[in-house]
Amino acid sequence: MWKLMGRTVLGGIGIGSFMYLLVVMLGVQTTAPTPRNIGSVWVMSALISLLSLIFNSDRWPFLALLAVHFAGTAGIVAVAIGYNHWSDLLTEWSYWLVFLLIYVAVWAIIYVDQALRVSRINKALADRRKNRA
Repeated sequence: MWKLMGRTVLGGIGIGSFMYLLVVMLGVQTTAPTPRNIGSVWVMSALISLLSLIFNSDRWPFLALLAVHFAGTAGIVAVAIGYNHWSDLLTEWSYWLVFLLIYVAVWAIIYVDQALRVSRINKALADRRKNRA
């Protein structure tokens, strides 16, 4: 369990760091990045990735888990925004549009990554079966 959590957190920090750099590059964040901003993005990303572990549950329908994850992610991001003194963003519709676009983009990245992994695993299994025959 700890190994899974560690890998999940590191992957989440990687995705969060990439998305933060994208936000800075696109000019969404108009101030220069600070160590405080970067650290908060790492913590936020780690927490969101841990929240993502709820998808390992079979007890609830996927859409219910997605709704909980979306709301939890919005809450974690709102806390990080408050911590960085960007609270005025929370009242702007453009912030919520960017948030939604980033949320969907991260899901797309994860989906493609998992599809590629499954494809590689299936190819390796097919090759193994072929070599045994």
